[in-house]
Amino acid sequence: MKVAFKPFGKANTASTRLRVFLPIKHINIRSQEISCQLFNPNKIGDYSLVIFQKTYTAEDIELAISLKKQNVKIAFDLCDNHFFNPAHSKEGNERNERLRQIIDLADAISVSNKGLGQLTERNYTIIDDMVEFSVHNSLARNLFRPLSKLTKRKRLQLVWFGSAGSEVPRFGMIDIEKIVPELNELSMQIDLELSVISNSKEKFKQYLATARFPTCYYEWRKTTFPYIMQRQDITLIPIDVNPFTAYKTNNRPVSSLMLGIPVVADKIESYEVLSEFIRFGNWKQNIEAYWRNPLLRSNDVARGREFIRKKYNEEVISDQWISFIKKSIKNESE
Repeated sequence: MKVAFKPFGKANTASTRLRVFLPIKHINIRSQEISCQLFNPNKIGDYSLVIFQKTYTAEDIELAISLKKQNVKIAFDLCDNHFFNPAHSKEGNERNERLRQIIDLADAISVSNKGLGQLTERNYTIIDDMVEFSVHNSLARNLFRPLSKLTKRKRLQLVWFGSAGSEVPRFGMIDIEKIVPELNELSMQIDLELSVISNSKEKFKQYLATARFPTCYYEWRKTTFPYIMQRQDITLIPIDVNPFTAYKTNNRPVSSLMLGIPVVADKIESYEVLSEFIRFGNWKQNIEAYWRNPLLRSNDVARGREFIRKKYNEEVISDQWISFIKKSIKNESE
């Protein structure tokens, strides 16, 4: 069976990387029955199934209709709440119409969590994000940790990483703004610095304008990200919980723990599975607890990494995809 993934983004987009590029690689390793590749319009006749990953342009709709006429099965994968249109804009309404169209056309639906599945108003299959274990290798773990110990630095290194995001809907770097007052207070007691790894220096300057502690900006690059992270002590993930952010996946706290960095975050549904290994809210209290107790940090990280290796390893997630693909081609409902 030949299967094609048609993603909305490229390899530098987290959701595309975790839900297309990595699955293609590991499904091909694990399954002798299924051969996966990126969609090629010149090979439509070879495909048993095309998976549209969070892409539903007018051209996608036309393609899906054409594929169905050629008896090619269609699946749609969603890992963000694209139904949310807080501005009630014409563009947003048109997007929702296209989203509903491709969901109606699809023979099968996959989502990253239960909440999103319910929004599709269809039978759905939950498929977790695949973890980039190759990124979290011994090289990344060992380069900077020994260096930090040798230099005996006293400043607490905090970090936020992710997409710069937007103000409507509200998500991304703007979320840091809400905890700056607490960090300002904490900086009176603890010598701290906040690094931001993202894709907009302008937003970094805007949202951290009132910070009374040192800050540092790094442009996100896949090749440098794990190395920059190794200089950090605690990852902060504040979230303005709204109908868009509430359905985000847990790839950020998972990535942080796998890189050896403990996490303080706001709570959303997908983070709850990690509740034994990360700290929720109470920013000053939790940051100070990690600062005062290195053993607490290392224990939370060690237990979290063990859990992640069991729940999100390549074999587990590949099998989720393989099962979904087989059922999609057979047109079986979950």
